[in-house]
Amino acid sequence: MSNQRPAMLVFVASILLPAAATLAGASSGRSVSLPSCPDKCGDVPIPYPFGIGTHCAATSLSSYFNLTCNGTIDPPRPMVGNDEAVVEITDISLEHGEMRVLSPVNHICFTLDTTFTKFLGGYELQLTPFLPSPSRNRFTVIGCNTLGLISGYKGTASQYVAGCYSYCEGVNNTTEGAPCAGMGCCEAAIPANLTSFGVKFEMNQSKVWGFNPCFYAMVAEVGWYNFRQQDLVGRLGFVDDRA
Repeated sequence: MSNQRPAMLVFVASILLPAAATLAGASSGRSVSLPSCPDKCGDVPIPYPFGIGTHCAATSLSSYFNLTCNGTIDPPRPMVGNDEAVVEITDISLEHGEMRVLSPVNHICFTLDTTFTKFLGGYELQLTPFLPSPSRNRFTVIGCNTLGLISGYKGTASQYVAGCYSYCEGVNNTTEGAPCAGMGCCEAAIPANLTSFGVKFEMNQSKVWGFNPCFYAMVAEVGWYNFRQQDLVGRLGFVDDRA
């Protein structure tokens, strides 16, 4: 994981979990792992079909149930992914068929005529058992005079594009803690069955770069973000302040 502040994202399992494991976990109220297998990584329970190592996970269902426990983080955290990309898991709920992960925040920072840093990421989930939950997540954009776009595919063929526009003439024209309804930040729903998605910005920074030098966008859990005026100011202020 990078040092930048991650957003909280909720994935749902797109395949049926083993009924016995689901019922056992729900009825006991605790994590149930295979015998002789770790039941936690740090303070995060690891219920079967997830497991630390191939012998502890239901890899016959998906290799992505095989997690690693990252001991370089304090406390240690379970990680899911492959050689190209991994994300940190904060919670697994068999009862709800959900996994909460930390996801990097997309951003672009600029002067009047130069972009000096940016991160535009996304997810390719076609080969995984996971999908972003449309009811638990929103696409959120932070900035003044910017259109944030999320694009990808629903299922295997249906292309999808959506976004929202965030505007403000100055930091003092925004309201601390206000809903993300378009003044300083905005939100848009995401569809069901979103198997891949990425983020881009359409922007005009000529009138705002002096006080709002960075724009941000993320798919994040509903309620995770509350607008703060200070998130508009400073280079990477939103990312660095909460890293």
